[in-house]
Amino acid sequence: MTDANLSPEIPIRNFDAAKQTALFQTLKKPQFTGCLILTDPRSRQWSFFVYFGRLIYGTGGTHGVRRWRRHLTAQMPHIAANTQLLQQSLTTLKLGEIKLHWEYDLLQAWHLQQRITREQIQKMIEAIATEIFFEVSQSTEITYRFQPMVEHEEPLILIDPAQSIRKAWQLFEQWNTLAIAHISPQAAPVIVQPDLLEARSSAANYRLLTNLVTGRRTFWDLSMRLKQDISQVARLLIPYMKLGFIDVQLLDDLPTPVPIVSHPVQPAETKIHP
Repeated sequence: MTDANLSPEIPIRNFDAAKQTALFQTLKKPQFTGCLILTDPRSRQWSFFVYFGRLIYGTGGTHGVRRWRRHLTAQMPHIAANTQLLQQSLTTLKLGEIKLHWEYDLLQAWHLQQRITREQIQKMIEAIATEIFFEVSQSTEITYRFQPMVEHEEPLILIDPAQSIRKAWQLFEQWNTLAIAHISPQAAPVIVQPDLLEARSSAANYRLLTNLVTGRRTFWDLSMRLKQDISQVARLLIPYMKLGFIDVQLLDDLPTPVPIVSHPVQPAETKIHP
């Protein structure tokens, strides 16, 4: 991929839900097929794959691989727990050609093998998109650009991102009311004063907290494990955080299991005016 294949980077400040929705609306009229790339001042980048103006898949950001594994476990536990199948699928993918993105290509392969349903895929992709839009909303400014692609084969599902944008913005606004609004839900709570925590907690609460708050699970992970939204999880922990018994730490993303490749582009650049 070269700079000549990309549209100019265009900045947007205060990239709220209305602006996010409007940007995706601009892709519908020209029936754009390709990749919408968002970048923030911290050099975080998100990619949204679009087919004739509708969303196929989204990825990127701080924890792209962790996010994919988390939602795979939630929506397709029989696949996530099958280590042999995962390794075989990844090996096959490495030996072949990445068609769209390795995360999506694996879902497509498992669907062809009748291991997963379209409904499971849709729930997973919508949940992933919601997390991405939340992370994007935490940026004070983003730039966007378009990467046209050679027409992709008909996708498994087509998503209107408006629903995920609305849900993400609701979560974002709820998070911003909390005392820890400056912290990302991608941080992992960790117990730093276990003796004091034990002394100030009931035996049942202490067992629960030590089982959950290990420093290896982010707020998103805990949200999924407890079946509560991230703000509810945070409210459970904030009293202990204020006392200094629990802190947070940042986790690296998991390694990408297959090489990242560029996507085929059209000979002529597609022009889209926001």
